[in-house]
Amino acid sequence: MSYEFILDSITRKSNLVSFKLEDIRLQVENNEVADVTVNLDYIDGLNPSELKSIVPIANNIKDYLTNYLNNPNDLFEVINRNLTKELLTDDNLGLSEVLNSLSLNLDVAPAIIPFQFDSTNTRTPNGNINDIISFRLEDITSPIDGGIVADVTVNLDYVDGIDSSVFKDVIPIGNYIKDFLANYPVEAGLYEVLNRDLTQGLLNDSNIGLSGVLDSLSVNLAVSLKIIPFQFDTTITRTANSDINDIVSFQSIP
Repeated sequence: MSYEFILDSITRKSNLVSFKLEDIRLQVENNEVADVTVNLDYIDGLNPSELKSIVPIANNIKDYLTNYLNNPNDLFEVINRNLTKELLTDDNLGLSEVLNSLSLNLDVAPAIIPFQFDSTNTRTPNGNINDIISFRLEDITSPIDGGIVADVTVNLDYVDGIDSSVFKDVIPIGNYIKDFLANYPVEAGLYEVLNRDLTQGLLNDSNIGLSGVLDSLSVNLAVSLKIIPFQFDTTITRTANSDINDIVSFQSIP
C-alpha cells in the first residue's frame, strides 16, 4: 500500500486536502484490490492546529477494508458508504467537527465486476449523503454501419440520502448495454440518436429499476475511428425530471 498526499491542496482559496491509498486488499468477494482517494474539505477559517494527520485516517481505511465485518456480498457502493460513515463517527479521528464534507472514491480492479468501476460517496457531518457510481465498458461491438467498436462510460448519480439497500448491481446494467448495442437496428443513423435511445432504454427497463433511484443518468459513447474519420464521442444526461442534455465532442487527428 502506498500513500499519495497532495499537501499543496491547502491554499487561501481552498481547504481541500486529498490523498490516495493504492492496492488495498479487500476482505470481500474474491479479495479484490482497490485504490481509495480521500478528499477532506475543511471548514473555512479553521485553525491550522486543528488539521488532522492523514496517517491515522489512512490506517483506519486500510484496517476497515481488510477486516470488513458486514455482509461479504455487499455491493461496493454499500462498503464505500459504510467506510465513509465509519471515518466520520470515529471519535479518535475527530473529523466530524472540522470538515464541511468528506468524499471517498473507491476504485475497484476488475474481478467480480468485469470492467472498470468506481464508487464515490460524499457525506457532510450533518448527514447529507451523495453517491455517484461510474463504470466503463470497453470495446463493445455493434453491427451498425458495417460494424463498430465503442467504449461506454456510465455515471449513476443516486438520489441524495437514498437507502443503500436500493443500490443497483452494475453487472446487469453492463449486460443490458452490450445487448442493446449488439441488437440495435443496422439503420442506426446518428450515434447521438443511438445514445439517446440507450439512455432512455436503461431508464425505462423495469428489471434494472433505475428511474426511481437516480437524480441523473449519464452515458458517454466513444466510437472508434471508422465511419467518422476522427475521434468522436457523445454524452447524454437524463435527470429525474426527464431533462435531457446532449454533448457531442470530436477531435481531428493529424
